[in-house]
Amino acid sequence: MSDRGGNGIARRAALGWFAGGAMALLGGCGLVKSYKPFRYRLTVEVDTPQGLRTGSSVIEVTAGEVGTTLGGASAQAKGEAVAVDIAPGQTLFVLLRSEASHGWAAGIMSGVTPEPDDPSIPIDDRFGAKIEAVRANRKLNVVPRWFAPRFADQKPVGGYPIMVRFRDVRDPKTVERVDPDNLAASFGQGVSLRRITVQITDDPVTTGIEKRLVWLLTQRGQLISATQDDPEILRKLSTVTEGDFYLGTLQ
Repeated sequence: MSDRGGNGIARRAALGWFAGGAMALLGGCGLVKSYKPFRYRLTVEVDTPQGLRTGSSVIEVTAGEVGTTLGGASAQAKGEAVAVDIAPGQTLFVLLRSEASHGWAAGIMSGVTPEPDDPSIPIDDRFGAKIEAVRANRKLNVVPRWFAPRFADQKPVGGYPIMVRFRDVRDPKTVERVDPDNLAASFGQGVSLRRITVQITDDPVTTGIEKRLVWLLTQRGQLISATQDDPEILRKLSTVTEGDFYLGTLQ
């Protein structure tokens, strides 16, 4: 099972059991039951000295149950990262993965949707019931900065996806990590993240990010080379690839 967006196969991740914001990956499993896809709009709002700046992207999620000895869930996302134009030549990119999960985009709607409060639902039907709960959750949901841990001995898990900027959008090697708690460090004084929201929508999946990042059409693998001299840059960015900017939307 591929984990790259470039070949049109979207990333898969467990959906529904968003344990503390983290999702398990299920590979090599046969799909035994699929559900009708749903779409949601991911919106990012940023306060600047010149006023509010926003960007959004519509993402489609197809979920299903997979055949394993214990049973399991799978979800694949199709869509693109959010771009927020902060100022001329300065753009914030909010990616489709988080620190906790490569499948963040596939599972975040599940993460902000409460579990169905009906103890009579058979265990074999709970995943389907959660999918229906997600589909019915049409309110505007604010993504939390942190998800509470599932167990007392665990740490909270970050709810935000990874954010980056480019010194030069024409060159993927100029990518820089952006701290969601300190956008001013990357974009200047007075710039701060207001909120991130997700909401079910019937709008079509967003396309066209390759017009902003023309190198996406040819980029394969890590944007920052593993031979980079600065270990801090490697720690922050060595795993970011073109597949974190789009899933299944480019040919």
